[in-house]
Amino acid sequence: MFKQGRVPRIDGITLHPSMPCNLRCVYCYTVDRREKGVTVRFEQWKDIIRQAQECGARWVLLAGPGEPFMDERTVSYIDYIHSLRMKPMVFTNGTFLTEAMIEYLIDRKAHVLVKLHSLNQAEYNTLAGSSHTGIWEEYVYVWRGREHRVSIPRWLKVFLHRLSAFEPAERKKYLSVESVITRYNMQSLVPLARFIRAHRLGYLFETVITRSDKQPSGMALSAEEYRAIYGRLREYLGIGFAVQQFRRCKIRQNPVVWEDGTVGSCLVEKGTLGKIQEHSLRDLWRKQGGLKPGAFLQKRINKFRHCPGREYSRRCGMP
Repeated sequence: MFKQGRVPRIDGITLHPSMPCNLRCVYCYTVDRREKGVTVRFEQWKDIIRQAQECGARWVLLAGPGEPFMDERTVSYIDYIHSLRMKPMVFTNGTFLTEAMIEYLIDRKAHVLVKLHSLNQAEYNTLAGSSHTGIWEEYVYVWRGREHRVSIPRWLKVFLHRLSAFEPAERKKYLSVESVITRYNMQSLVPLARFIRAHRLGYLFETVITRSDKQPSGMALSAEEYRAIYGRLREYLGIGFAVQQFRRCKIRQNPVVWEDGTVGSCLVEKGTLGKIQEHSLRDLWRKQGGLKPGAFLQKRINKFRHCPGREYSRRCGMP
């Protein structure tokens, strides 16, 4: 048993219960993990969610490492999270978001963080590592009195139409756009930021997490290029984006449970606190309270990275 003491209260928890994925994103850092499979059972995941609620969690993020909506249990997890009066949050590539699914997610007050690296399908497909990314359609919107004609996935068009019934300030509670910053899409990020701002969506822009042998070389930008891109993005996304680099990552302040039951406090770093199959979440998180900041890995690319994990924005709709 771990040393008794005060248990740090948590805001939420991130889980990795879903393994398969229909895309082969060139920047993906979870390929090896998906090949190993998941060892935590369905009922165990539900028990982890219950334990998180008892520790004060208000949200549960289903983050993969595969595509959550390829796992038929994802809907059951969302239902269970909602029944406990917690907010469901889901990372997805969007390809399984039908009109019925979008309506279901809104009804459950779920927050969807969806990958959209470009408003150009060919460019998006390159990063997705697949040409099977659904149907894209022409879409016209107005920003500051000027008409913009772009191409977006059909599911996004449906989602935006549904969100038009909400007050603009409420929309980011339901939908955020996630984009990874690479050399392949660097010229498309400003138009994407303008699109996000015009529709009052949440957002998450992140640098490449790792550069493994399975990732194309030259994908990461130089430090100077990253700074230039961030400067342009700030012009559209405002002060909320500008100050994100100085704020603590909300994921990092809360437990993360990997598919093998290992518990840590980061989506990228391997969990170091122990196994959820062997200890309660409360006991494991009590252990986390004793870790020193220096024990966390510092992940940087070309001396640019601001946070030890990902570049999480505070504007992505998290409670």
